[in-house]
Amino acid sequence: MSVKILFINQPNVPFDDIEKLFEGKNMRPPTLVIPLGILWLSSCVKKHDENVQTHVIDYAHDLYKYADQCRNIDELIAYQLDAVPFEPAILAFSAVFSASHMFLIRSIKRLKEQWPSATVIVGGNHATNATEHLLENPDVDFVARGEAEISFSEFVKNFSTTPHVPIQGIYSKEALGNDSCMVVGEYVEDLDEVPFPDWDLIDMEVYTKTKWGRGSKNIYGHAERRTASIMTTRGCPFSCTFCASHTTSGRKMRYRSVENVITEIDLLNKKFGVNIISAEDDLFTANRKKVIPLLKAIRDKKNEIEDFEFQFPNGLSVNTLFDDVMDGLIECGTTYANIAIESGSEYVQRKIITKNCNLKRAKEVVKYLRDRGVTTRCYFVLGFPGETREFMQETVDFAKEIQCDWAQFSIAVPLRGTVMHQQFIESGCVKDNAAVWGNSFIYERNFDTPEIGAEEMNEFVYRANLEVNFFNNPNFLSGNYSKSAGLYKEVLFSFPFHIIALYCLMKCHEAMGEVEQVKEDIENISRLIGENDLSREMYSKYGEMMKDFTPVTETHIEKSSAVPL
Repeated sequence: MSVKILFINQPNVPFDDIEKLFEGKNMRPPTLVIPLGILWLSSCVKKHDENVQTHVIDYAHDLYKYADQCRNIDELIAYQLDAVPFEPAILAFSAVFSASHMFLIRSIKRLKEQWPSATVIVGGNHATNATEHLLENPDVDFVARGEAEISFSEFVKNFSTTPHVPIQGIYSKEALGNDSCMVVGEYVEDLDEVPFPDWDLIDMEVYTKTKWGRGSKNIYGHAERRTASIMTTRGCPFSCTFCASHTTSGRKMRYRSVENVITEIDLLNKKFGVNIISAEDDLFTANRKKVIPLLKAIRDKKNEIEDFEFQFPNGLSVNTLFDDVMDGLIECGTTYANIAIESGSEYVQRKIITKNCNLKRAKEVVKYLRDRGVTTRCYFVLGFPGETREFMQETVDFAKEIQCDWAQFSIAVPLRGTVMHQQFIESGCVKDNAAVWGNSFIYERNFDTPEIGAEEMNEFVYRANLEVNFFNNPNFLSGNYSKSAGLYKEVLFSFPFHIIALYCLMKCHEAMGEVEQVKEDIENISRLIGENDLSREMYSKYGEMMKDFTPVTETHIEKSSAVPL
């Protein structure tokens, strides 16, 4: 008898943000990333038993595509249940992000009501680091810890006959109170043995063409191109205090063969028309001797695929970016690079986050890439435990000095499984509970620290973003108005209310002598201030930064009860 498995993919935004969406308030656009973990598991169980049936309820996709057809979160959760083609024996929930926790618990309860005899198992990075908490939930039967290709396949193999046979990495309520026995599942040492993802399980038309894809792709002008995620390595040997990826994939680096990666790229192109490959590796450039042959092979494949591009949303490590590696990246179609720096403070690098990014080399890397036409974005994180306002200002100053095309500022989040999570708990800043996991997000802090309050932290980060990216963008300051205009248009593509971006775009048009376009920009800014609560709130808070600008009519400027930005 074949086992019927229903996978459930969670949205990767906080529960509160999803509630805002249904209340008609502003919410950051949902991010859609191909759920590789689910698709690998589906392929693996079918590899071991071709009679296994799988289906997915994809709430990340549904939030993107069907939210306007539902009145609240409960309706969204129930929206696709009747479309499931079988009665599942296993409900396999993927919990990758801690921010998904509250939605996860709500969806477990509803799906268990729908199929009360089904067995519930939860896996993913968050599940690996919240195992006991999840097992305390009466509706959760098992938790899969770590990578699950081997352990989950074994679980499914034994499910119909001996469902409680001990399997490394799969734990039931019997393991509660004995976390010393809860090791992660067995790692796949030869990654070529993992079959390609079961892409047919999801709506690849939406995932490959969405304008809300993750990370690095230059959205403006590329909306019709097709993007897909792959991973070429697993593991990360570094010990950054803010990262929990090692709890799932370990410290040891493992690599797919060049041939295996090229075959997958070829299949994605031929089957789905994909020409933008987004590598989701934690450390793609970890091994210089391995990555250069791979890049050369991708360069050769690039010649067969029109408009091919290679991107790295997780960020590239400065300490692994040698000149020949960067040359290889450029030659194989990298036109938009993300660089993971995190802090511009030497003290924070060495003593607080233990990332030890070479800041001098970071400047060299950014210059090397930009000189060769690569649009370069740098990742920065503010608000680490023990990081003073002065240290944070060092990062903002460094972000201005490094002259990257765009600096992405985010806020340190106490992810379960990280050293930083424990530091925040020990300092008394947060409690180890679902309220923290479910509503902590990289763009807004909801707790105070001894160094800075939550409201001040959020304002500091937002102003840093405006100062560095908009009013001190190196492209604008150097006279590359066309490039800076494209960057501002990207912001407006996602946030049409963003009058600061529109103001900066107006300054580009002004510098290029486009008089009629400037008049149109002024009219649009004035209209938004008069009609849009978020635009009016932005003008009220940050209008003084828009020097020499006056709306067409002062009556546009009114007090607003809009949601704070």
